[in-house]
Amino acid sequence: MRKYFGTDGIRGVYGQGMTEALAYKAGAAFGFLFCGVCIAGQDTRVSGASLLDAFVAGLNSAGGNALTVGIVPTPALALLVKKRRAAGGVMVSASHNPPEYNGLKLFGRGGAKLSAKEEEAVEFYIDNPDLVAADARGWVSKMRGAAEIYINDIVLGSQRLDGEKVWLDCGFGAAGAFVLDDGQGSIAREVFTRLGASVVCLNEGGDGNMINVDCGALYAERLLEAMKGNFQCVEHCELNNGFAFDGDADRMVMVFGDEILDGDSVLYALSRHREGGVVGTVMSNLALKRRVEADRKAFFAANVGDKHILELMLRKKCGLGGEQSGHYILYPERTTGDGLLAAVKMAGLRGEIERLRLVPQKTVSLPCRCGIMQSSRLRALTREAEGVLSRVLVRLSGTEPKIRIMAEDEDEGLVDRFLERFKTIVDEQNT
Repeated sequence: MRKYFGTDGIRGVYGQGMTEALAYKAGAAFGFLFCGVCIAGQDTRVSGASLLDAFVAGLNSAGGNALTVGIVPTPALALLVKKRRAAGGVMVSASHNPPEYNGLKLFGRGGAKLSAKEEEAVEFYIDNPDLVAADARGWVSKMRGAAEIYINDIVLGSQRLDGEKVWLDCGFGAAGAFVLDDGQGSIAREVFTRLGASVVCLNEGGDGNMINVDCGALYAERLLEAMKGNFQCVEHCELNNGFAFDGDADRMVMVFGDEILDGDSVLYALSRHREGGVVGTVMSNLALKRRVEADRKAFFAANVGDKHILELMLRKKCGLGGEQSGHYILYPERTTGDGLLAAVKMAGLRGEIERLRLVPQKTVSLPCRCGIMQSSRLRALTREAEGVLSRVLVRLSGTEPKIRIMAEDEDEGLVDRFLERFKTIVDEQNT
């Protein structure tokens, strides 16, 4: 297990696990390993500017150069790294986590997340800063119009949405950052408006104190409530499509009709309009695998995290990958999850979406202490569950101090009973 890197970059509570000192060391390590220009951006978190400045200072100290792009979605930053043929990029963001968290998402040449070996190298130089050349001096420059490049890339590569009405919840994150001089047009609003859609946009403006707080992708039910409330006095009225984004807009959760559409159904809907196989994760519902294979396409399961999904996509030559949580990668257009691009593609299906009949699957996410995975009782219960349930997966979160337990079986009651037993063991271990 990595010392600093989790499932998606380096992340922690600001001032504790994530500090300017760590950001500086990470920047120096990155500049030393990846010579050249680094594209640097952030989401709307209050701590973002300070951490970005520290990273860039470290980068410059090792001879690296920084091109800062301001507040942009993570997929926009990855796209800019690719388009500018930069040596790499850094996104200061804690993605879906609450405002007190922040982190560093690091990208290599081509706009893909760092490989495991590259992460190991960065960690080595973070812990051995004396080995990093500290007498070099790089430059810093601001790039204007970064968000516009991203918006145009989506608009020019997508079909028109004339006549469609969409609801957007920007979660006070990067998707809601204003890009027009009149202080009205957010990135998400502009994408859909330029494609001809009628847009209702919630939680715009990029309030870093409210990012992901009871809004956005983790709280898509709030968007559903708003949509239902708008039509509560109108009979037989369509709710249209709704899309909720997380803090850095690499994740999207869709409201379809009068309910939240599960991520496996979204991935399946996207697969029906793209050639080649599909990469899901070990968490993907069995129903997704069955439907993809029924369409005579290959289905592959990667470890959780869009970095692992992309690696398997490239290895298996697949143009689509994603996970239940709302990360969807459309390759070669993107090298990381892109919530806005996926939302545009789903809106373009104009209701031709199938809700999969999912095999009962439930996941619990429980706070835990270090060493929980070595518990003999936990291991014994896991072995028992593996012999009874269709699937069980026990893993540590890569972004929070929690253990995640997924159980899946046609017998939902059996799933519930095993999850209760798991919860009891974890609770007792915490006392």
